[in-house]
Amino acid sequence: MSYVTASRLTRRYDLSDPWFIRMIAGRKANVLTAVNQVSFSIEKGTTYALVGESGSGKSTIAKMLAGVLTPSQGSIKLTDKISIIPGWIMPTKNYCANAFRWCFSRLTQALIPLENWRYSA
Repeated sequence: MSYVTASRLTRRYDLSDPWFIRMIAGRKANVLTAVNQVSFSIEKGTTYALVGESGSGKSTIAKMLAGVLTPSQGSIKLTDKISIIPGWIMPTKNYCANAFRWCFSRLTQALIPLENWRYSA
C-alpha cells in the first residue's frame, strides 16, 4: 500500500495582466506551467530524493505534497485518509506537517557537523 500517491499533478501560474488590461491591449493570457502531469507513489518506510535542474518544479511538487499549494489539476492522496485536489483548502495550518518533514540545508553545513566546527578569528 502506498503512503503517498500523486496522480497527474499539474501546477499553473497565471502571470497575465488583469483581464480588463488584456482586453484593451488585445493580449492573450500568459500562463506558466511549473509542473506538468507528474505521477508517482511512495511506499511507507522508504526514502526518496527529488532531483532535477534548477526551475524544474521540485519545490512546487514538495509544496503541493505538504499542502502549501494546491494542484491546478490532478490529485495527491496521503495515507488513504487525506486527499489534496484542485481547490482544496487546508483546514488547519499544520495539518500535513507531520506527514512530511522539510529539510533545508546547505551542503557545507550538512557535511560539517556543528559540534566539530570551530570559528577562529
